[in-house]
Amino acid sequence: MKTTISPSLHDGVLQGTFGDVSRDLVQKTSTIGPLYKRVLGLSIALVGIGTLGFLLIAFSGSNDRSQWGYLAAIVAYILTTAQAAPLVSIACRAVRANWGKPLARVSELYAVAGLGVLLAYVPLVAALPSLYPNPEAPGEGVRNTIWIYWHSHSPHIYDTLALLTLVITGIALLLVSSIPDMAEFGARATGKRASLAARLSKNWRGTQKQWTARRAAISLLSGLYFMGFLTLHYQYSSDFAMSLVPGWKDSIFPVWHALSGLQCACATVMVTMYALRRWGGYSAYFGVSQFWSLGKIMLALSLLWFYFWFMGFFTFWYGRIPAEMDVLTFLFTEQYRIPFFVAFALNFLAPLLILVWNKVRKSAGGPALAASLILVGTLFDRIRIYVASWSIEDSVGHHMDEIPQAVLPTVADAMVMVGGVGLVVMLYMVAAKIIPIVSMWEVKEQLLYVSHRKFLKKTYMLVGKPD
Repeated sequence: MKTTISPSLHDGVLQGTFGDVSRDLVQKTSTIGPLYKRVLGLSIALVGIGTLGFLLIAFSGSNDRSQWGYLAAIVAYILTTAQAAPLVSIACRAVRANWGKPLARVSELYAVAGLGVLLAYVPLVAALPSLYPNPEAPGEGVRNTIWIYWHSHSPHIYDTLALLTLVITGIALLLVSSIPDMAEFGARATGKRASLAARLSKNWRGTQKQWTARRAAISLLSGLYFMGFLTLHYQYSSDFAMSLVPGWKDSIFPVWHALSGLQCACATVMVTMYALRRWGGYSAYFGVSQFWSLGKIMLALSLLWFYFWFMGFFTFWYGRIPAEMDVLTFLFTEQYRIPFFVAFALNFLAPLLILVWNKVRKSAGGPALAASLILVGTLFDRIRIYVASWSIEDSVGHHMDEIPQAVLPTVADAMVMVGGVGLVVMLYMVAAKIIPIVSMWEVKEQLLYVSHRKFLKKTYMLVGKPD
């Protein structure tokens, strides 16, 4: 099946009709090419490797909490990247950014990664120590926490509720947003996947009442997802990292952790857009406008990454409290200085040096390169934070009695790390063949609001607003 869609000559804005968009995206969703099969097969193999690594750790016979440090790091990494990605579509819809319409579904599809996070979270929450080891004497041996000491398992209860809420809200947002596209895919295509899409959207008739209710639901779910994202990062970074290190009390750290998620949300969507444009056949939908606009936001977030990190670091360094200086030594200057310097270079210096140039930022390759470096840097940073935190044997007290050495990854740890990445890719690719990876209804809205007019010797793009 051929399509008449071609990239626009003006920042990648589409030129075509509604029928062109529908036929092209339905065809791309229903077709499974050789490249898709290879990547999906590779991701499934990585999931198998990760499962094997998990079993090796679980049945090693060790009760040492440090064995789960790399699992805690990869869960934090997925929360910072894949689970943060839907925020891009939420932000674009909030400000009615016309350039963000083609990439809205690209970001929302990452909500399915929450299913993998739930599986990996189970052994972590089981290994997380309670607030006090002796329930009969709550005042003895209490470790640092953000919770009121009403129950020894307060972190386990609240963190689980926060994660479940975020995952359910993200999947609900994805389904509600994609109902019109699934209905069209189910009506135009054949096969089991089209039949499943039709069943998921069987009540959709496209009436004005349904469109109004659906837009209200998207707004409500978007607000809940944003608040849930901030809440979960606050709780996870506090309970699974900061509370495990005696002497580590930092009110800026959870904010910086969430801000890193916003930076990685842009980076994750950027890399995915580039892959779809370069190898997926979606070059008509992702032009320079998408990369340029998202790159400017990513540059601003990279600067904020440095600002919030420096504020937290400077407070510890200037205070010179012995317990806090041990934390700086442990996480920054000695045991984990290599992961920190890698993260500092890739999350701040590299994006700044790449994206500060407008000619580089106004391209597809430049922002994608900066985004790739950010994702690598964040992986090193999450290893630094969570592997270090989980290596502390005794989390009770106000200072570390002894600074432990850095925990290097074993073969099983490396298997778990690659398995976590493979799980996200596998879930994403499976969902992308049921729900179109580009939002048809939003692309059609873009066609309605955009026109090109000549003025003097040049042609300019005009973007209208619905209200």
